[in-house]
Amino acid sequence: MQEKRRSARWSVGRQAQFKLFATDDYRQCVLVDISFGGCQIISNEDLSPGSRTEFVISLPYLDPIVTETRVVWQKEETFRKRQGLQFTRIGDFDKEKIFLYVRDNYRKELIKRWWEGVR
Repeated sequence: MQEKRRSARWSVGRQAQFKLFATDDYRQCVLVDISFGGCQIISNEDLSPGSRTEFVISLPYLDPIVTETRVVWQKEETFRKRQGLQFTRIGDFDKEKIFLYVRDNYRKELIKRWWEGVR
């Protein structure tokens, strides 16, 4: 699969929840990684590309992030599915929570990526 992400991604490996806009039920998934533009999840659900979801992410020591997403891709794996979600609506406070998570957990890598290409 060709890499299309524009933002750096950060490993998470935590439980998260999502629901399709047409439903009331939240479903569990694993948040594999996150960037400021979207995230990758693993779930048991079949999410067609283009589907829209409400997505709730709980990161350590921070209030939950609630965002709207669009499914960009889905890859079938044994007994589960891996999906790429693009954030279509995310507030500045929620972006700041992602930054705080990255700063607290990936400080050295964040500094390196921040200054890449600057000479």
